[in-house]
Amino acid sequence: MENKKTMRVLFFGNSYTFRNDLPEVILKMAENGNPNLSFSYTKVVYGGRTLEQHWTQFQSHNILKLPHLTKEDLEQSCKDLEAGAAKSETMPEPENKNAARYRSAIANHHSWMDTIGEDAPNWDYVVLQSWRDTEGDLDSAYAVYARKFAELAHQRGAQVILYYTAPTYQNAESLQEEPEFERVLRECQFVKTLAQELNAHVIPVPLAIVNLSPLRKE
Repeated sequence: MENKKTMRVLFFGNSYTFRNDLPEVILKMAENGNPNLSFSYTKVVYGGRTLEQHWTQFQSHNILKLPHLTKEDLEQSCKDLEAGAAKSETMPEPENKNAARYRSAIANHHSWMDTIGEDAPNWDYVVLQSWRDTEGDLDSAYAVYARKFAELAHQRGAQVILYYTAPTYQNAESLQEEPEFERVLRECQFVKTLAQELNAHVIPVPLAIVNLSPLRKE
């Protein structure tokens, strides 16, 4: 009998990743018909957040730095995050919703304290999920922070996947008219160019929606 292979994936994202439990869906798809494959995943997800906010607000990148961090480092991050939560609680809506996100980040950091140094986990793939932040050019915030996450992922020996989600104008409700094909192509070309720079894979959801839409004119 063949040895069972494990595929480990780390997801960074927001509700586009956790709303329908995408990692669990992928687990079932990956293992279905593959008895020798075990799919495991880790999620670092906060609703409505971009890659920039993951990095600057919630210090999500710390999970990729665990081999080189100490418990004291993570405790300091927790103090910083607690300060962010306290400040958010005094702000009006919708900014005060960040308080719950900060506390989720604190819980994540506490859970990582047992996996530092030699006990740090490894992943085969790191998925960077975007959200309405892929417009622009290679100097945009999306590109800047995708590079930062990708550099850490590559240092850990993981392959990077740019999971480019459907933007709001395609996702809020069912399409009632022909998709904005030219806009989708521009954005997908931008993500493709960035992926080539980062030696990353791309999952272009908007392009799939356009190509499959019965409303698209030939």
